[in-house]
Amino acid sequence: MDITEDAEYVFYVNGNDKVQLSLGGKLLINAENAPGMFKASCITTLSKGRYPLRLELLHSTARLELTLIIYCSRSGIDNW
Repeated sequence: MDITEDAEYVFYVNGNDKVQLSLGGKLLINAENAPGMFKASCITTLSKGRYPLRLELLHSTARLELTLIIYCSRSGIDNW
């Protein structure tokens, strides 16, 4: 994942399966014990640069539903 500016970032995952989301080797979201549908989020500060992003499905169901949204907070803007 290319980060073009220093800022706070929100990682949001919504789905019906067990997932882990990591960035740069750091576990951000661990929804391993989430029964049924779940929502999980994490806020982290990142510096400009390139980070490996990994989204791991732990126990795939027959009908996978998964959403990953990444928000960036920019200086001078109140809304995400």
